[in-house]
Amino acid sequence: MSAPSKHREAARKGGNEWSHYLEKKYPRKSRATEFLFLILFIVLMIPISPLLLLWFIGKIIEPVIELYNDVVWASFNTLHNKINPYKEN
Repeated sequence: MSAPSKHREAARKGGNEWSHYLEKKYPRKSRATEFLFLILFIVLMIPISPLLLLWFIGKIIEPVIELYNDVVWASFNTLHNKINPYKEN
Protein backbone atom coordinates (compact mmCIF):
# COMPACT_ATOMS: atom_id res chain seq x y z
CA MET A 1 0.00 0.00 0.00
CA SER A 2 1.51 3.32 -1.02
CA ALA A 3 1.54 6.48 1.08
CA PRO A 4 -1.28 8.27 -0.82
CA SER A 5 -3.53 5.23 -0.51
CA LYS A 6 -2.85 5.12 3.26
CA HIS A 7 -3.98 8.74 3.50
CA ARG A 8 -7.10 7.96 1.49
CA GLU A 9 -7.80 4.95 3.69
CA ALA A 10 -7.39 7.05 6.86
CA ALA A 11 -9.58 9.83 5.45
CA ARG A 12 -12.26 7.30 4.55
CA LYS A 13 -12.22 5.95 8.12
CA GLY A 14 -12.83 9.45 9.46
CA GLY A 15 -9.39 10.18 10.83
CA ASN A 16 -5.93 10.98 9.70
CA GLU A 17 -2.69 9.05 9.83
CA TRP A 18 -1.83 10.51 13.27
CA SER A 19 -5.13 9.69 14.95
CA HIS A 20 -3.88 6.35 16.28
CA TYR A 21 -1.21 8.21 18.27
CA LEU A 22 -3.85 10.38 19.93
CA GLU A 23 -6.19 7.48 20.64
CA LYS A 24 -3.58 5.30 22.31
CA LYS A 25 -4.88 3.66 25.46
CA TYR A 26 -2.42 4.19 28.28
CA PRO A 27 -2.19 1.75 31.16
CA ARG A 28 -3.27 3.00 34.57
CA LYS A 29 0.30 3.04 35.92
CA SER A 30 1.37 5.39 33.14
CA ARG A 31 -1.50 7.79 33.86
CA ALA A 32 -0.60 7.83 37.55
CA THR A 33 3.03 8.53 36.70
CA GLU A 34 2.03 11.34 34.34
CA PHE A 35 -0.17 12.83 37.06
CA LEU A 36 2.68 12.71 39.58
CA PHE A 37 4.98 14.42 37.12
CA LEU A 38 2.32 17.08 36.51
CA ILE A 39 2.08 17.74 40.26
CA LEU A 40 5.88 17.86 40.49
CA PHE A 41 6.00 20.33 37.59
CA ILE A 42 3.40 22.60 39.20
CA VAL A 43 5.17 22.53 42.56
CA LEU A 44 8.55 23.28 41.02
CA MET A 45 7.13 26.13 38.95
CA ILE A 46 5.81 27.98 42.01
CA PRO A 47 8.24 30.85 42.42
CA ILE A 48 9.72 31.15 45.87
CA SER A 49 10.68 34.83 45.83
CA PRO A 50 7.10 36.25 45.85
CA LEU A 51 6.28 34.03 48.81
CA LEU A 52 9.30 35.32 50.71
CA LEU A 53 8.36 38.88 49.76
CA LEU A 54 4.83 38.42 51.11
CA TRP A 55 6.22 36.94 54.35
CA PHE A 56 8.59 39.91 54.75
CA ILE A 57 5.78 42.43 54.11
CA GLY A 58 3.63 40.59 56.66
CA LYS A 59 6.37 40.85 59.27
CA ILE A 60 6.63 44.61 58.65
CA ILE A 61 2.86 45.24 58.73
CA GLU A 62 2.16 43.01 61.76
CA PRO A 63 2.97 45.73 64.37
CA VAL A 64 0.70 48.18 62.53
CA ILE A 65 -2.15 45.68 62.64
CA GLU A 66 -1.55 45.03 66.34
CA LEU A 67 -1.64 48.78 67.02
CA TYR A 68 -4.88 49.07 65.05
CA ASN A 69 -6.42 46.22 67.04
CA ASP A 70 -5.35 47.81 70.33
CA VAL A 71 -6.79 51.22 69.41
CA VAL A 72 -10.04 50.04 67.82
CA TRP A 73 -10.88 47.20 70.20
CA ALA A 74 -9.69 48.76 73.49
CA SER A 75 -13.04 50.34 74.33
CA PHE A 76 -14.95 47.22 73.37
CA ASN A 77 -12.65 45.02 75.49
CA THR A 78 -13.07 47.35 78.47
CA LEU A 79 -16.85 47.18 78.17
CA HIS A 80 -16.74 43.43 77.67
CA ASN A 81 -14.61 42.95 80.78
CA LYS A 82 -17.13 44.94 82.82
CA ILE A 83 -20.04 42.87 81.54
CA ASN A 84 -18.23 39.54 81.72
CA PRO A 85 -15.58 39.69 84.45
CA TYR A 86 -14.39 36.10 83.98
CA LYS A 87 -11.08 36.01 82.19
CA GLU A 88 -10.06 33.25 79.85
CA ASN A 89 -6.80 31.44 80.49
